[in-house]
Amino acid sequence: MKNILIVFFVIVIAFTSNVFSQFGQPHCGSQLDFEEMQRTDSARYRRFMDYEHLLQTQLLNSRSIPSGVITIPVVVHIVYNTNAPQENISSTQIDAQIQVLNEDFRRLNADAVKTPLGFRYVAADTEFEFKLATVDPNGNATTGITRTATSVNGFSQNNDVKFTSSGGHDTWDAQRYLNIWVCNLIDPVYPLTNILGYSTFPQDLATNPNLDGVVIKYTCFGVGGHTLSPYNKGRSTTHEVGHWLDLRHLWGDPPFVYNISCAYDDGVADTPPQYEPTYGCSVYPKKDPCTQMIYTGIMFMNYMDYTDDACKNLFTQGQKNRMRALFDDQNGLRRNMLGHCLTGPFWVNFANETVTSDSTVKSCGNIDVEDVSVTNNAKLKLEAPGKVTINHNFSVPVGSTLEIK
Repeated sequence: MKNILIVFFVIVIAFTSNVFSQFGQPHCGSQLDFEEMQRTDSARYRRFMDYEHLLQTQLLNSRSIPSGVITIPVVVHIVYNTNAPQENISSTQIDAQIQVLNEDFRRLNADAVKTPLGFRYVAADTEFEFKLATVDPNGNATTGITRTATSVNGFSQNNDVKFTSSGGHDTWDAQRYLNIWVCNLIDPVYPLTNILGYSTFPQDLATNPNLDGVVIKYTCFGVGGHTLSPYNKGRSTTHEVGHWLDLRHLWGDPPFVYNISCAYDDGVADTPPQYEPTYGCSVYPKKDPCTQMIYTGIMFMNYMDYTDDACKNLFTQGQKNRMRALFDDQNGLRRNMLGHCLTGPFWVNFANETVTSDSTVKSCGNIDVEDVSVTNNAKLKLEAPGKVTINHNFSVPVGSTLEIK
């Protein structure tokens, strides 16, 4: 009996030591949310698992997942304290973050060459691109950036930053935009927990659309400016957008942090099982209790681990398939985001042109036409949700066609 008790206390001490060693380490608030859901909200967790079953069937049988590049319209809400001007980050820093998202999701990142050979065969161009919106929910021109001065010193994971009434900024239509809030992110309940960001999951979109999106701490959003090493290369946002696109952490987010039985996973076949989050920068191959028999070890350089920014460099083909399933035109949870003109030019000045073959001019706002002639029996199509204004010197002779849509 004494020996059993000794072993028990050794296990408890080791587990407790590991838990406390994570205080101060970077955390993703999405993990805390998912763990809490498993412990306290069985109905919501059941909804997630029902979708997971549907998803796995869909990945095997679906023919309605779109091919080609999917463009995501983005609005960035900067929420800054009036006494902390450094929180009001520059447009340059925002543009740098959008560039990082595009490089990471298209596998155009310069450090893609650092993916170990053992994992390079599953590394994927996910074919997602991100663009700041040029049209706001009311149909007006926008930069895709909002700026809100607030008296709030810091925002927690209670979602206050997503509401103008509580010092933040209201969500733009979550069916059409990826909302990203950038603020001073704190955790008053666990002040030693370093939360870099958090995201909603697509399974909650239908029930809580006003909460949908990503929240990022201003010190790890973008590149340069007020970012702080080792989270200064924009990968925290890449990680959280991965959650927004239905990716889970590699260790499966069991209800009590550690994947002790190695039974939890991320629902993706080509990422190895994993016991716990990875911090810092590891050396390949790195093995843990779940990968002792796997020669590659864990995929610590995957964007969905907690590795430092400089040591993350890939999504996998399986992760790509999982993300793109959200846009399945039959039952994808984010399928309604497709087909809106929100990122193209808002005002097009179509001038001084001779149209000799069938052509289409598109705008997400208005089109001005001036000094244009259509010849050679060509067809000119003008597409704009706003106004098409035809000014002087516009010629469409017999045989040629003008269509305004």
